[in-house]
Amino acid sequence: MLPNIQRLDFWSPSSHIVRATIWRIVNVVAQAQNAGNEGFALSHLKTVQLAQHDMVLGVDLDSIIPFAGLPSVRTLCGNMVRGRTAVATAPGNVADDHDELCQNFKAGKRCPVIRLDIGQGEGPPYKACSVWPHAPGLSQVETLHFDYSNITAETIELLLPAFKNLRRFEYENGGCWISPDIFMPQNVVKALLKYQAHSLQHLEIIDREGEYYPTFVEDLREFQVLKFVSLDMDLLCKDSGGMGYYGAGRMTVTRLIDLLPPSIEALCFTCCGNLEEMGLVFEGFAELRADAIPKLKRLCFVCSLEDVVGFAEKIGRDAGLEVEIRRGRQATNTVAMEAAMDGFLERRSQGQKWRRGDPLRWVIPAPR
Repeated sequence: MLPNIQRLDFWSPSSHIVRATIWRIVNVVAQAQNAGNEGFALSHLKTVQLAQHDMVLGVDLDSIIPFAGLPSVRTLCGNMVRGRTAVATAPGNVADDHDELCQNFKAGKRCPVIRLDIGQGEGPPYKACSVWPHAPGLSQVETLHFDYSNITAETIELLLPAFKNLRRFEYENGGCWISPDIFMPQNVVKALLKYQAHSLQHLEIIDREGEYYPTFVEDLREFQVLKFVSLDMDLLCKDSGGMGYYGAGRMTVTRLIDLLPPSIEALCFTCCGNLEEMGLVFEGFAELRADAIPKLKRLCFVCSLEDVVGFAEKIGRDAGLEVEIRRGRQATNTVAMEAAMDGFLERRSQGQKWRRGDPLRWVIPAPR
C-alpha cells in the first residue's frame, strides 16, 4: 500500500532522534526513486503536511524539509513552523550524523547550519549542505506553504536554492510565541528574486504580528512569470524615520504601478485600513495600468471599513478591473447572503452602505 500514498499528514515529532530517523528514511527512499525503483515505499508521495498545536514549541523546520528530496513530492505545508540560521561550523562538529552523505564533509569544507530554536534554549544545529536542505536544484517541490510560522528571512534564503522550479510561496508570519524574530519581508522577496524569479507564479506574504517594519517591499518587477500577489498594504509604506507609517514624518511609499511585473493577473491586499495610504499606493494606477500591467484583471481587498471599501470599489471602476471585497480573510457567505447578492450589488451601485446581514464577500464586475 505504501507505494500508492500521495499525501502524508502527521504531527511534528519532538525528538531530534526521531527527526534524524526521518532524514535516513527519506534518503533511502530518494536513492531508490532516483535509481528508477517506482515500486519503492512512498514512490508516489506528492504532498506532505505537518501540523502542530503546541503554541510554544511549534514545528521544527527539519521535520518537513527532508521530504523535499523525494523526486515525487510537489507540495510541502507546515503549521507553526520555526527555524533560524546559525553560524557555520567545522566538519564533524554538527550534532547529527549525515557525514557519509555530505559532499562538503567529504571534501573537507565547512558546512553552513540551521540552529532550531524550539523554546528550550539553544537547540542542536543541523547541516545546511548537500542533504540539508539538499543540493541546489535537486528538489521538484513546486509549492511551499507555511502558516502561523516564524522562519527568519536568512533561513528561507538558505532553503530556496534547493528548489528547481518553485511556483507557489505562501507564508504567514507569527504564532510561535518564544522569542519571535522581527519579520523581514523585503529580505524574503530578495531571496525569492535571487533563486526563483524564473518560475514563481504565486506569492503570498502575511504578517500576523505586525512587526515587519522598517523594511518594506519595493519592487517585484524582476519576477518573470508572477501571476498572483497577496500582501499587506502596510508593506508598501513606511515612515521616513523608521517608525511605521503611523509615526511622525514623511511617508515613503511604493506605488503599485512601480511594483508589479507585466505578467501579473491578480492582486490581493490583506490589510488596507487607511485611505491616505491607499491613495498614495494607487497614485497614477488608473492612467498607467493598461501599459504597465496589461494582464491584470482582478483586485481583491480584505477590509471591513466602509469608507476604505468604497474607495477600493472606485479604484476598480476607474481602472476597468474586477474587484473582490472580503470583510475578513476567511469571510464566507451563507446561502441567504448568496441568494440576496444581486439586490446587494444593485444597492452598492447606487452608493448605499453595507449593513448587517449583507454578503461578507462579493465581486463587482469590471465596467463594460
